[in-house]
Formats: sequence, C-alpha cells, structure tokens
Amino acid sequence: MRLAQGHVAKVFRVLGDDTRLQMLVLLGLREACVCEFVELFGISQPAISEHLRRMRDVGLVEDERHGTWVFYRRAADLPPFVRAALDAVEVPSELFARMEAMTPAGVCDRPEGRSRPTPGASE
Repeated sequence: MRLAQGHVAKVFRVLGDDTRLQMLVLLGLREACVCEFVELFGISQPAISEHLRRMRDVGLVEDERHGTWVFYRRAADLPPFVRAALDAVEVPSELFARMEAMTPAGVCDRPEGRSRPTPGASE
C-alpha cells in the first residue's frame, strides 16, 4: 500500500499523541463509543470526540451511527506502518482490563448488545 507523502505526514501527526495511540490500540479489542473513552481516560467528551475525529479524518478509525449512538472501530485497512506502530505501543494493562470489564450500557445508557469484537482487529 502506497500513500501520498502528505497523507503519511498527517497520519504521523495524529499518531503523535499518546491518548490517540492508546485509544487506537483499545479499539483493537472491540468497537466503542465516546462515553466509554471519557470513562477510561477521565477527559472531557469534547476532547475525546476531537481525538476520534482526527483519527477518522486520516482513515485510522471508522464510525457507524445507530440512532443517537456513534460507534467507532479501527479501520480494517490500516497501512502496515500504522500496524507496526500499534504493535509497539505499551498501553497500561489497567486500561485493557477496565475496557474488557466495562459494560457499555452501564457507562452511557447506550443500547445493549453493541460490545461485539471489532472485525479484523486481531490481524
């Protein structure tokens, strides 16, 4: 996969933030909504939304709207350099454990049944 130089630079700028890197790694576990990341990272909803927007704008995440809920997942076609970067990211095991234990509907009143694994995330 070859990408334009300018696009690669934009991706690196987006990956240059620890929170976005950790969010992207966590999205490898399953899809998530903004309120789950607010709970996990303890930062505001607008800040989380901005992180997700930046990742979506460069093609690192995809979103799917169901009514008032927007669910985010890692893009299925991440470039190899992004996959390599994510493999090198050390996310605190506490974040993994908290995300795995989290009951999405208990965090944000979202509909049940939306915590399915992200397709292709284990690649």
